[in-house]
Amino acid sequence: MKRLVALGEHYVKEGEEQAFTDGVVRTLEKLKENAPGMIGWMLLEKQGESALSTFQLAPPGFWECLETLGANPPESRRTNYGEFGKDYNTPPIPIGGPKQYLVHTEWESPDTLLFGFTLTGVNPELRRIHDEGVVAHLARLPPYYRIFAPAMEDMIFFH
Repeated sequence: MKRLVALGEHYVKEGEEQAFTDGVVRTLEKLKENAPGMIGWMLLEKQGESALSTFQLAPPGFWECLETLGANPPESRRTNYGEFGKDYNTPPIPIGGPKQYLVHTEWESPDTLLFGFTLTGVNPELRRIHDEGVVAHLARLPPYYRIFAPAMEDMIFFH
């Protein structure tokens, strides 16, 4: 079986970010101890949108990206907000609404991923840690998870 990644979008209530991150760390450390096949995890905090990475490029850079399907970076680094690295160095589009965090977990196989996530709901101690530390601080329920094979894997997923 091939490795899989699960990426969950979590939107957190204002002022509860630290409690949420502490709860995620406790939950994922406990899950790592008890879920066979969990390779690892990361918690990513969204800071804002970069005009360059969201393709808000000024012409001709916008068209250069479309012509190469994004495989080659455009020669011009001008965006709708000026030139990246000269006119601005931080994301010019601030996050609107609740703060977003991405919970990234990696698993040995589809079976271990399913078992691991299910463990969060059926193990009483893990469920309590998750409910009090994560779910209680969410602004939007439920979190949305995407599951995919890492890009560096062979593209034959199951054999």
